Amino acid sequence: ILMAAVSFWLICRGGPHGGWDAWAIWNLRARFLYRAGDDWGLAFSDRLAWSHPDYPLLLPANVVRGWLWAGSETLAVPQLLAGLFTLGTTGVLIAALTLLRSATVGLLAGAVLLSSPLFLEVGAAQYADVPFALSLTAAAALLALHDRHPLTSLRLVVVAGVFAGLSAWTKNEGWLSIVALATVRVLVAVGRGSWRAMGRDLGAFFLGLGPVLLVLVQFKWMLAPANDLLAAGVKHWHERLLDAGRYAAIAGQLVHDLARVNPELFLVLAVYALLLGIASGPGSSPERSGLVLLLVLMLAGYGGVYLFLSAADLAWHLQSSLYRLVVQLLPLALLTFFDIVATPEEARRAGPSADVPA
Repeated sequence: ILMAAVSFWLICRGGPHGGWDAWAIWNLRARFLYRAGDDWGLAFSDRLAWSHPDYPLLLPANVVRGWLWAGSETLAVPQLLAGLFTLGTTGVLIAALTLLRSATVGLLAGAVLLSSPLFLEVGAAQYADVPFALSLTAAAALLALHDRHPLTSLRLVVVAGVFAGLSAWTKNEGWLSIVALATVRVLVAVGRGSWRAMGRDLGAFFLGLGPVLLVLVQFKWMLAPANDLLAAGVKHWHERLLDAGRYAAIAGQLVHDLARVNPELFLVLAVYALLLGIASGPGSSPERSGLVLLLVLMLAGYGGVYLFLSAADLAWHLQSSLYRLVVQLLPLALLTFFDIVATPEEARRAGPSADVPA
């Protein structure tokens, strides 16, 4: 954590305004809201179409709140928020795995996440992708905990719905996360053979989602212009679907961006999984199935956007955005991986008789 904090601080020193999206989208919107007074609505003008004025406002609104508290547009506010979201995402991962598996596994997962230069770079760039990752990971973790104790933890599903709404109030990708999380609730309940549980879980999920969703719908209806991706992408989607070159380009860029996470990391995790094996335990199958399904649905959704809706130059679109989607899903992927693999304590108890190295 200390090494990651120092790295984060050095990145902020080198780019105090953050990356391109920070000053051209998120902090730009915050400056309109902070400076413009009664003309704050100009933040969503079509003249700023290049800055995606349809993007939701969780991050800019929090920057504005910090500036109001500080009394000035200090650069420390968006930097501090970026640090809090980066550390908070790590904390959610550690806490979730401590509850689901063990404190050892939680700390290992947190160390793995903070060992990724790409995660720290995107976090320090003041982008909304790490705040999005926090909400998505929190929602997934809460639902996994609920699946571990389905009869006594319905309130966890309510809070998961709140985080699902916050993910959509952070980035447009949150609409996909809402659909994916709700779909997983249905599939897990069907797998258990309980339609009653499905209705109960969905009701609790949408109870938590509702208030944030109302704010988001009002924003999209009254302020936000049309989304450029949807407006341009629905045309000729069937032609893109049949273009084999798009599949190859997406797969190639995904491999490239996964290598940016930390190439040595994947080798270490593979050895870790081979040594410890797959975890086993009563009542753990629904939670693990839910995490795997969520990760698969999110990956499929992102791939579908590039295949069907991206009307821009695909190579440029992939190079400028796919690495950030990898960061969005990295904490969720680590949560899923460490929940599936046995803990060191389990491997030690199993001993050599279970073909697990002592």
